[in-house]
Amino acid sequence: MNGLARNTKGHWVATHLGQRVTFTEQRFGEAAELLACRVLLAMQAGTYDELRDNTLLKHSYSRELAAKMLDIHVGELNEWLLSGVLRGQEITSPRPDDRRGGGKISGYELAIVQERMKAD
Repeated sequence: MNGLARNTKGHWVATHLGQRVTFTEQRFGEAAELLACRVLLAMQAGTYDELRDNTLLKHSYSRELAAKMLDIHVGELNEWLLSGVLRGQEITSPRPDDRRGGGKISGYELAIVQERMKAD
């Protein structure tokens, strides 16, 4: 089976040509579906690299590096974290990664935000 599916345990599964990637709602909340969809699209395009993706999602980024990855200025990121508004659009900002130290943002939060920015 190829595609995107949700099972009864709250796991979102992206499957394509024998590859299978799962995101749990317990860990990623409502963004599990968004992350699974993102992976499915990358699989279908032939650009999905599991090792690279896992590394990016598990890493925590400084505000400076996070801003660079999102193609915005650090000042814009800081303002966005406070107001929830980026460039005149209300987009849910990434939550800080309190487990890894002040000012850090987790990789999966950045992936979620990148998808939200594309959608808006």
